[in-house]
Order: sequence, then C-alpha cells, then structure tokens
Amino acid sequence: VSIVAIVGADTLGGSIAHKIAVRDRFAEVRLIDDLGDVAAGKALDIRQASPLEHFHTKVTAHANLDAVSDATVIVLAGAVRAVETAGEKNADLSTLEKLLVFNRRAVIICASVSHRRLVELGVGTLGIPRAQLIGSAATALQAALQAIVAVELRCSSSEVSLAVLGKPPNHLVVPWSTVTVRGFLLSQQITPVRFSRLKARARLIWPPGPYTLASATTRVCETIINC
Repeated sequence: VSIVAIVGADTLGGSIAHKIAVRDRFAEVRLIDDLGDVAAGKALDIRQASPLEHFHTKVTAHANLDAVSDATVIVLAGAVRAVETAGEKNADLSTLEKLLVFNRRAVIICASVSHRRLVELGVGTLGIPRAQLIGSAATALQAALQAIVAVELRCSSSEVSLAVLGKPPNHLVVPWSTVTVRGFLLSQQITPVRFSRLKARARLIWPPGPYTLASATTRVCETIINC
C-alpha cells in the first residue's frame, strides 16, 4: 500500500495533497500539521471533492509527526510551526530530524523553493543518503519553462525538451542552444527577436507558484512509487 505523508497544511501542502488525491495513484494521503484543525479542514475539503473529481484516494488529517511512520513518501511542504522557536533557518532541519525518528525508509521530498539549503544540510549534517532526500522545485521550474516555450510555439509542453542547470535565482542556467521542440532545435523555429523575448520572460518565472510546485511534486511522488 502506497502512502504519502505531507508535512505542512499551508497553501503548498494543501495543493500537493489535492493533486495527489485526484491522481488516484496512492492509497492514502496524510496531511500533517501541528495545527490539527487546519489539516482537518483541508482534508475535509479534498474528500468532499471526490464525488465530483472521481477519485478514491483516502485523505486523512493528523497533528503529530508519528503519522509518517509507515509512509512510502514524505513531502516536506513547509516548517512545522511548533519548532519555529528554534529559529527560521533551523525550523525545517529540526522537522527533518524528527521525521527520521519515525521513518528512516521513506524517500523525503523537499517541495518548497526555499528548501535547497535544507537538502544540502540533510545530506551533509544528518547523513541522509542523497537518493533519499530530494528537492522538487527544479522540476517545477523546468515545467514552467516548457510551458512558456509551448505558448510561444503554440504546441504542447510535452513536445518541448530542455534542461535546467545551476542554482536559481542568481545562478540559473538554461542551455537554450540545446532546447528542442518536436525534435527540432528551438533556435531554428523562431526569429532572433522572438527568441530574445522568450529568454527575457524565462528570467521572470522564479519562484514558481504553489500550484506549479504541487504539480511537480506530484510527478516526483508518482515516479518514486513506480520505480
């Protein structure tokens, strides 16, 4: 049975829970927040949408981190407010340490755009295997770039192939000379003026919004259980 536990019931956490539930690939989605009423309210909203959106995923709400104990995938969608007294920079790392107490087998996905440093600390400080702690914001950024190229070329984003390198926002690199659309180089399909305009728009899309992040995180979760 595949279970995903989402820590943090803010806009990002709620969006991820909804996206995963609608896809019907997991048996259960657990929405965890130390403010139990917040998690319960969002879980109820998602469950009430199931007859209209035709999904059967079980969606539950929890106030304690021990709910991650048998999860296949854990998504860290934001700092748990109960540990924020440790300081803003240490809140998520403290949460990550607590997650390891309850479950050391699950793959942990850091879904926020601010979690790049957390992944580095988790691997370097806590000794979590690199394959077990991953960020999904880069996937969201790649999807957003594919979307703006698709709009410019009037095609499906699935027909756009591109890579994202470096560390956003200041050290982001997109090798535009290798971008292809329908198997052909993008640079051969649009004028230099349109190409320049496209690259200028691309520089403005960081950070991705919560719904883009939720879609990307959902794809990463599904990839993990399909491996």
